Amino acid sequence: MVTETVLVTGGCGFIGHRMVSSLVADGHSVRVLDIPRADFTCAEEVGAKVLKGSIVDAESVQKALGNSKVVYHTAAPAVGIQDDKFIRKMVVAGAEVLMEEAEDSRVEHVVAVSTTGVYARTQGLHDEDAPLRPGNRLERAKLNMERVFEKSVARTGIGVTVLRMANVYGTGDGTIVDRLVPEVVYGETVTLPVKGQVSCIHVDDAVEAALRMAAFARASDGEDEGAYRVLNCVDDRPYSPRELVDTCLLYTSDAADESSRG
Repeated sequence: MVTETVLVTGGCGFIGHRMVSSLVADGHSVRVLDIPRADFTCAEEVGAKVLKGSIVDAESVQKALGNSKVVYHTAAPAVGIQDDKFIRKMVVAGAEVLMEEAEDSRVEHVVAVSTTGVYARTQGLHDEDAPLRPGNRLERAKLNMERVFEKSVARTGIGVTVLRMANVYGTGDGTIVDRLVPEVVYGETVTLPVKGQVSCIHVDDAVEAALRMAAFARASDGEDEGAYRVLNCVDDRPYSPRELVDTCLLYTSDAADESSRG
């Protein structure tokens, strides 16, 4: 395995800190860019280089990039933020700043986390060519972010892989496991869709997919410099609401067993 310097933006977040740990375990030199008030404990404990700053600040991004060959762009607004202007700035302007600074750096490829929420709400599974119709402010911002990356590829020659992720769950997700499962366990009322399916992916699978896609894209970029790709990142089947609850309960039970054995 070739080891190299990589940057993880939002490296203290739910997906980001797990990605940092996995990259360090694989022998890479990992740099982390996150806001000053983030909890950098996990990044520091595994030996990543911590850089405090903003994804929309060119100086912060330039410093964070250093000699990075690959950027894993996971930076995103915290769950629950409703400020349209802030979301657009962080998501869309952040992508613009990242690619502007990457153009003058050693970056060869960017893997960016987007969302399957950019698709129109229709029945059945969606492939990457399905109609696009984001339904809320974050989804609209993510789609605009994708367009920023796509336009930048021709200008910079830097390849970009966008991973459209579904509902990412796992301990610390702030939504499915942290909110839904305790309600089920303690017998409280749980509101779930009566019909339909829920697309989701476990955080460990999401991280593995990002790393695999980066390796695949880098190999392909040698033949097709500056390629732009969009890939869905979901489990191999959708879940019914009941199955989703059962899956979350099983996951938390396994995590508890692992903790007791440790």
